[in-house]
Amino acid sequence: MALMAQWPSVVRATARMMQPEGSRTVVFVADAARSTTATCRRFGLAAIDFEFPARARKLSARVLFLVSGRENGLSLRSLPRFAGAAPLATAAVVPALGHGWPGQDPALFAETVRAQVPGTTRPFRLQIVEPVR
Repeated sequence: MALMAQWPSVVRATARMMQPEGSRTVVFVADAARSTTATCRRFGLAAIDFEFPARARKLSARVLFLVSGRENGLSLRSLPRFAGAAPLATAAVVPALGHGWPGQDPALFAETVRAQVPGTTRPFRLQIVEPVR
């Protein structure tokens, strides 16, 4: 994937997936085209090699991990592990939306962010995933 990251067709497809609004599409495409193969490779390796730090088990803050319902299988299968990463961690699926779901449903995104405030409830449209601890 790192080799294709700068291809105009891949950049445009990524922009469609993320669905930035109006003139931000032009900026997104320009920024993505400047990505180097090395940067994309490092990003991919960091994502693959990710391990939760031991101190995550001691976090006292609420943590929310979200994956869109149309995300790849690895991301979806990883959610139970993410949900068990910290005492107050929650993992959820945003159903029926793609990778760029915050741009596809800004109201749900705003509602989800607001729901991170203690004493509030999470949006009913999120599908909560049971943790593996």
